[in-house]
Amino acid sequence: MDSELRVRAQEARGALRPALVDYYIAEIMKPDTSPENRRALLGRIINDLQWRYTVNEVKRSYTKEITLKTGQLVIGSLLVFALSVLVTLR
Repeated sequence: MDSELRVRAQEARGALRPALVDYYIAEIMKPDTSPENRRALLGRIINDLQWRYTVNEVKRSYTKEITLKTGQLVIGSLLVFALSVLVTLR
C-alpha cells in the first residue's frame, strides 16, 4: 500500500495542481494514518488522476476537431479566393 501511494503521489506531481499534490503528500507522510484511511487516500488520488486524464483526453479530442475544421475552412477560403481570381481574370 505504501509503495503504491508513493508511486501515485509521484504521478500526481505531473498531473494535478501543486496544492492538491502537497495535501496528498502531507497525508501520506503522516505516520499515524490507519490502513483504512491510507486505502481511502489511495482511492481519492486514483480518482483525481483518472479525472485529470479524462479531462485531458476530452481537450485533446476537441483540439483535434477544431484543428480539422479550421484546416477545412482555410482550404475552402483559398478555393473561393482562387476561383474569384480566375473569374475576374477572364
